[in-house]
Parts: sequence; structure tokens; C-alpha cells
Amino acid sequence: MGGEGKSSEPELDASTVVEAGASGARRNDPDSAPALEPNTSVSALAIGEVIGEGGMGVVRAATQLSLARPVAVKAPHEGASEAEAQRMLREAWVTGFLEHPGVVPIYDIAKGRSGPVVVMRRIEGDSWSERLADEKWAAESGARDLLEQNLRVFVRICEIVEFAHSKGVIHRDIKPGNVMIGAFGEVYLLDWGMALALGGEAKRHLQPSATTREIGGTLAYAAPEMFDLVDAPSSERTDIYLLGSMLFELTTGSRPHKGSDAERIVSIDASPPHVPEHVASPLAMAIRRAMERLPHERHEAVAHLRMEVLGYLRSREATVLIERELARDPRRAELLLDETPGIAPELATRVRQAADAQRSEDARLAQLAHDHDDRVGRRARRIVIVLLGVSWTTSLPFGERLGPVTHARFVIGSLIQLLVLGVAYVAAPGLRKTLYNRRIFATIAVVEVAQIGLFASASIFGASVAFARTLQVGVWTIAVAMVTITLERRYWPMTALAGAAFCVAVAAPELRTYVGVLAALGFVANAALVGSSK
Repeated sequence: MGGEGKSSEPELDASTVVEAGASGARRNDPDSAPALEPNTSVSALAIGEVIGEGGMGVVRAATQLSLARPVAVKAPHEGASEAEAQRMLREAWVTGFLEHPGVVPIYDIAKGRSGPVVVMRRIEGDSWSERLADEKWAAESGARDLLEQNLRVFVRICEIVEFAHSKGVIHRDIKPGNVMIGAFGEVYLLDWGMALALGGEAKRHLQPSATTREIGGTLAYAAPEMFDLVDAPSSERTDIYLLGSMLFELTTGSRPHKGSDAERIVSIDASPPHVPEHVASPLAMAIRRAMERLPHERHEAVAHLRMEVLGYLRSREATVLIERELARDPRRAELLLDETPGIAPELATRVRQAADAQRSEDARLAQLAHDHDDRVGRRARRIVIVLLGVSWTTSLPFGERLGPVTHARFVIGSLIQLLVLGVAYVAAPGLRKTLYNRRIFATIAVVEVAQIGLFASASIFGASVAFARTLQVGVWTIAVAMVTITLERRYWPMTALAGAAFCVAVAAPELRTYVGVLAALGFVANAALVGSSK
């Protein structure tokens, strides 16, 4: 037990319990951890093993005994300079000042022989730099691919930096290696040792950015003003450049400034870097603007860069939906396209073409349905067919009373029926509107012409009228059968009746008139029923 400067005072080791109070702290391992001075901490810590080590110091696992909670203890390396100690204190103050879920909370600061000892939350997780190419991590996080997952993390880093800027603090060393990904998806921005103050309360503990020309930073990501390559102080736009450098790495797989230190300085001075063509255009534009050589040409605020990346993520999600709908219904895909800016031109062209093709197909199908809609012109069609059927029916039993039955008489009768059919077709527009009606009336017209040809040929070759009339029933049987097969299946009763009538007429010519009347009546009844049904 003793005060400051006693060489016999033990240091912290993995088994030490640090007890702070009026009488000081007891610990072991004089080769490593710093000694705490009396009255500098209210914590009692059980110090564990080293869990991390960096340029500024060593981080050990510990337990805060008063609350029985795990913590991390960070202390400078043995023999650290005053500047390094001050940087650690500055980082501790900044992280304590910035109360944000993305900034590691500071629980306590103590003073040891080698410098400050910082007690903070212990984070279980990995450095983002170790996860940048981890496809499994992306899949377990629910992202569609690695780029989406990394961009999600990037957006959260932007939110942390935005918050810091609102509190008057700039980070100046933003890079994947300074980002920690927690075991449950937490995102922390670490290493605030290079932070500067923009104004406000931050100026009480940090150097002002406007008058500080401190050269330093990570060359692979650094902005030109961080190495006096442009005449401008560090500012919010310095952090924007660093975010742009990270975005470059996320999208290309490499850091923006590569090679030796001298080559990296040349690369920084030549900002913005060339962005490969495979990088999506919205991201490439965001990178180039964020990494402009002159600060005033970059985004005005981190929020602008964040919104551009969020816009890309949303358009990417929309692209997936559009691709999905494109396979299902191109018209819905086109509606989504109209509501979503920033969709790739190639996809937009495919969607427009597919939607146009779908509309053309829909129009074709609609026209086809209209052409085969028996409801169009139904009334006129029924009247004409019934009148023709009645004329055929009455002509069979009563035709002989009007005079001798000759070939010429049947030719003239067919011509009259053909004329009536033509007048009805012209007078009733509904009969011309659909393919259904046009084909039925074309079939009737062809049959009438066939009758004319039949009786004319019979007259020329000396065949009897009776023989020609029997063939006439056969012609009508064939015609009705074709209509039933190609247009209207509901005409099958008249087809069957006409076929039976033809067979009877061939087998028993004396019954030809009666079966003909029966077939004609069946034709009228069938046509009337089909015409009136819905």
C-alpha cells in the first residue's frame, strides 16, 4: 500500500483486484499495467487478460466489482509519451461526451504512473475490417449479399458521425479498422484520439479544428487537408472524405490510396480516385463527390452522403421487387419503376419493353375474346337464322304447290336467300363486329353458293332434282358440323339431326321431305336456344 512514486507498488495483472479508496489500490505484476493513484477512482476492478493492443495502449478484460459487470480497461504502453497519454485522455473525454449507442460508453477514468486508465464497456465482437469480405456474416445478418450488409453498417457509421458533428466533434480517423461489430449487430465507431472540436462545449477539452493543422491520419483513407496538401483546416468535410474512402473500399474491395507512403500521398493529392466501372452509378457518384480534393466541393453534410447511400439501398430493394414482378406481371413492375428513381437504365428498358409487350398481348386477347363473344349481335343473328330456317322449313312441304320443282327454281331460291342474307349483314352492324358472327354468316353464304352450284351442276349433268335435294341435306350436314367444331359446340343437336336426316333420305328417298322438315325445325330451335342463352 502506498502513494505515487513508490517503486515497490505492484502493477495490474490477470488475477489482480484493484480496490480504490482513501488508502489507494493494491495490485500485482509490476511489468505491465499502470498503478492507480489514491482517490482517483471509485471503481473496484478485477483485472483480467489482454484482449487488445494498439498504437496507443493495451486493453484488458476486467470486472467492475461494485456492479459485477464486465468492463474493459485501457491504459497506455509502459513508457508512453505525454502526447500519447493526452490523446488517450482526449479520446476518453470525447467518448464520454458523445452519449450515443454507436460510441463506447466510458465508466471511469483513473490516473496511473504510465498515464490515464480508462474503464469502459467491454464489447464482444470483431473489427469491421475482419468482416468486410465475410459472406457468411452477411447471410446471417439477413442481407441479400455482402455489399448490402456493408452498406447497412456504413449508414450506421454515418449516423454516428452525424451525431458527433452535431455535438461539435470531428473524428478524423474513420476507417473499417476503427469500427467494431458487436455480437448482436451493434456498430461502434472507436478511436477518437484524433478528434478536434468544431465549436461549443467540445472546445473545453479538444483543440479547435479551425486553427489546428495537426498532420496525421491513416494514409490509405486520408483527406488532402490532413497532410497540408490543400490550404484548408480539418472540418466536417474531412470526415466526409474519410467516409467516402470507406465507401470506396466497400464497393471495390481495395483502399483508395495504395502503395508506399510517398505513393499514397501522391494518390491523396490526386483526389478523387478513379472508381471502377463495375461500381453502381449512384455509389460511384457519391464516392467521387465525397472524395473531392477541395473540401468545399464535397457533400455539405454527412446526412447528404448517407441519404445517397440509403437511396441506393432502397432502389436496390426496389430492383429486387421489380425483377420479381417483371416475371409475374410486367405492368406492376412498370408501376414500381415509375415510383422508384435511380433504377438501372438496362432494367428500366426491359421493364418498359415487357410492359408494352404485355399490353399488346392483352389487347390481342381482348380482341380475340370480343371476336368470339356470341353476345355481340345476338338478337340480329337469331332473327336472321330463324327466318332462314322458317323459309327452308316451309319450302319443303309447300314448295310443290307453287309449281313444278326444277333445278332453276332451287337456284333462284338460293339466290334470293343469299340476297336476304347480304341485306341483313349490311343492315345489322352487330353482325359484322365479331369474328364469331362473320364466320357463321360466311358459312351460311358458302352453303347458299354451294346449293346454287349443286343444282346448276345437277341440271347440266342430268341428275334428278330429288337426287340433288338429297345431296343438299348432306351439304347442310357438313356445314353445320364444321360450325359446331370450329365455332359453337352448342350446335351439336342440329348437327346430329341433320346427319340423321341425310342418312334417312339416302336410305328412304320417299321420306326425304319429312326428315328435311324435321331437320330444318331442329335447326331453328337449336339456333333460337343458343341465341337466347347467356
